[in-house]
Amino acid sequence: MQEKKNSITEENAKSAKILYDIESKILGALDTEDILSLLLDDNLVNILDDSAKTKKEISEAQAISKEVEAEIDKTRALFVPVAFRASLLFFSIVDLNMVDPMYQYSL
Repeated sequence: MQEKKNSITEENAKSAKILYDIESKILGALDTEDILSLLLDDNLVNILDDSAKTKKEISEAQAISKEVEAEIDKTRALFVPVAFRASLLFFSIVDLNMVDPMYQYSL
């Protein structure tokens, strides 16, 4: 479960970097002083089309990853009572030597 959550986090970080790179590419294409060259250049239109497609794919993937992450968190929450009981049991056994020193080495 944790590995899946880690991979989702990594994918989200990669997606954010891709979106940042696309934004930088668009801003770089817009960084011209001549407006006429922007209108005549097909490169900007291609960049915008590619960015729209990529943004859509990333948005779909992030929606799916949010659902999976919510499922993982829900499953994790089921283990909290078990972990609480296990910690109580562990520390009770550790503190048994205060009752009688014999329990220090017998358990």
